Amino acid sequence: MALPRLRVNASNEERLVHPNHMVYRKMEMLVNQMLDAEAGVPIKTVKSFLSKVPSVFTGQDLIGWIMKNLDMTDLSDALHLAHLIASHGYLFQIDDHVLTVKNDGTFYRFQTPYFWPSNCWDPENTDYAVYLCKRTMQNKAHLELEDFEAENLAKLQKMFSRKWEFVFMQAEAQYKFVIFFHFLARPIFLCVCACVFFLSGRRSSH
Repeated sequence: MALPRLRVNASNEERLVHPNHMVYRKMEMLVNQMLDAEAGVPIKTVKSFLSKVPSVFTGQDLIGWIMKNLDMTDLSDALHLAHLIASHGYLFQIDDHVLTVKNDGTFYRFQTPYFWPSNCWDPENTDYAVYLCKRTMQNKAHLELEDFEAENLAKLQKMFSRKWEFVFMQAEAQYKFVIFFHFLARPIFLCVCACVFFLSGRRSSH
């Protein structure tokens, strides 16, 4: 279940603040350093067969940057910090739905700031239903629904029984748009969505 937002008065204006906003603020200061064009994590475009994958970095480059710039000597400490950053949704693996980091050549991408947790972006149940429907339209094994996601989809279908046809049509229309993406951009797009929904608390049905 998502944590409740706090309402804070700032300059006579009320704004929503996440209970963990101080943690997010510190993490985002670090992520912004990582995003620095000159001194940040080396971000590149990777060429593969008949395609290019833009704006990615390796787990090894990320760990190396952390150890160098934060004066860490213990690899396990650097990995732990990288896992924390990933688990809060600031970066994600481009070809899988796991929020962890490996110290190898696996490619990652930084999440767009719009979806950073400090912005209190909380997707609606209809957004989640559309996302799960799109996942069922994929034919790749690693994109199949997890057991808890299948359970959630069944519950959402029951919840939106009167307008499920509309939900499915919306998912179908979005999927048809996504298939026009480059075949390597599609899984990245789905990983962006997965990261957002996992962080919103929709990990399990319990």
